[in-house]
Amino acid sequence: MDHKIILKKSDKITRIILNNPDNRNGIDLEFCLEFADLTAKVAVDKSLSAIIIEAKGPYFSVGGDLRGFIENEKELQTYILRCVTQFHAAIQHLSQASAPVVVGLEGMAAGAGFSLVCGADIVVAKRSAKLVSSYTKSNLTPDGGATFFLPRLVGWQKAFEIFAFNEPMSADYARELGIVTQVIDDESFQKTFEVFVEKLKAMPFGVLSELKKLMRASQTNSLPEQLAMEGKHIAQRGGFPETLEILKKFLNR
Repeated sequence: MDHKIILKKSDKITRIILNNPDNRNGIDLEFCLEFADLTAKVAVDKSLSAIIIEAKGPYFSVGGDLRGFIENEKELQTYILRCVTQFHAAIQHLSQASAPVVVGLEGMAAGAGFSLVCGADIVVAKRSAKLVSSYTKSNLTPDGGATFFLPRLVGWQKAFEIFAFNEPMSADYARELGIVTQVIDDESFQKTFEVFVEKLKAMPFGVLSELKKLMRASQTNSLPEQLAMEGKHIAQRGGFPETLEILKKFLNR
């Protein structure tokens, strides 16, 4: 049986590819178990410049697999909790991974798929992509860290509106809100996205990992704590021979 997630590593980049297009990359217990296991391995890989999350098919992910919910209706609370526990472990792994997480968004991202987008460090979207929360219209509340990440991206009131009314949003509108980083026309998406990935690989190794660590810490640190952390990290990187070489090249230009 095919895995619902494919993991590919090449030249400092790991790609996590959602691989259940026939079911619109719906998220069920099997997916969550795979996702938690794979992200645990990726999170501790210090050789990576970036972790790319993509999906096969016309949907990024419609979120929770409703058929799985119905099949487990007699123990639905237990089933959902088992799914969420594994899915949340994966979200934590990605958040704590040293490399930045980049979503290449094509198609619809709904429910837990929307949460995955909100938790990424960078989101590059095809112009035809759509995003929608979807939870409350199904009488469910958000998971996957959405209520943590989205208010920090768009503000408390806007996040509440997005969760409450489930209005689909275009990639361009999501970019205006700060959920999406960059929008690329459909016909040039694949080529331009790969150019973007090459830019990530070309960055001085480790600097984006340090940036991610600082940005994530800023969500809980006090200002004195953050200033101390910034001072420590910039001084450490200033001591690297490659940093001095780069600074000399800048000066000579």
